[in-house]
Amino acid sequence: MKFCFILLGVFSLSSWAERYERGNKACTNKSEEYYRQDSENIRYQYLYGACLVIKGQDAKGLVILYHLADHKSLVTANYFVADYLGTDGKFADPLTRFKIDEAIYYQERTLALINSLPTYPEPDYWAYERQNQMELQSVYDVPYFYMIKYKLGAIGDYRKHLFQSPSYQGDRNKELYPNYNPYTLDSLDNVARYAEECASQPQKRHFAPLRYKATVETCRLMKELALTLIPLEEKRQEILLQPKCADLNKTNCPEYYETHQEIADFINDYNEEAERIFKPVINS
Repeated sequence: MKFCFILLGVFSLSSWAERYERGNKACTNKSEEYYRQDSENIRYQYLYGACLVIKGQDAKGLVILYHLADHKSLVTANYFVADYLGTDGKFADPLTRFKIDEAIYYQERTLALINSLPTYPEPDYWAYERQNQMELQSVYDVPYFYMIKYKLGAIGDYRKHLFQSPSYQGDRNKELYPNYNPYTLDSLDNVARYAEECASQPQKRHFAPLRYKATVETCRLMKELALTLIPLEEKRQEILLQPKCADLNKTNCPEYYETHQEIADFINDYNEEAERIFKPVINS
């Protein structure tokens, strides 16, 4: 469950300025005006690059944003790029299935940069934090995206073995997620690790109280889920090594499908509880 906020920048979206929207992001043509006035100002560069992307000029805007993220260590640029990658440029659900590792990289960079600034979010990021809750969102996103990586990896691993089964006659035109399926246990280990960091976050002045409470509570739940799934994932992989399960169907290998369903049930229970926890935030 990912929550994002409209990007307003440091300028108001006044009624006379032309407004552009894309998913959960918005900007006005004022960003280009300020950039033209002082193109050396990296804050104005960021607003200009972000607005180009919001307007649909992705290639032109991303050149600016990647430069600011990778070479200028601008927190807002790293956060924007992470959100872009994590939503395949939509800034809205559904989340990416193929750029998870790239999204995690920029989520982790966002947090590393925040942690390197002793007075964060002051003096430069206070307005952005109040509007976007960048730190809280990023600390939640890292374990959340590792959980997505696990789920897709497990699905891909199942399909890989299913397609190799002599009795399988179904559709083979389904994604195997080869970049994820060898790393299911590693993904769960990372869920547990980063969810613990998220759950241990102290409340900070720039955190929205309701959002903070829901985030740390959900992260505790995510950690418990990961620790529950690790032995089940080990069991799932061990079952696949049994000779009788080389033909992976419910007659030959019923225990695989029982374990698979058990994993799915735990994930569904987590999703329902996370939705309940975040409901007050959504309704506020």
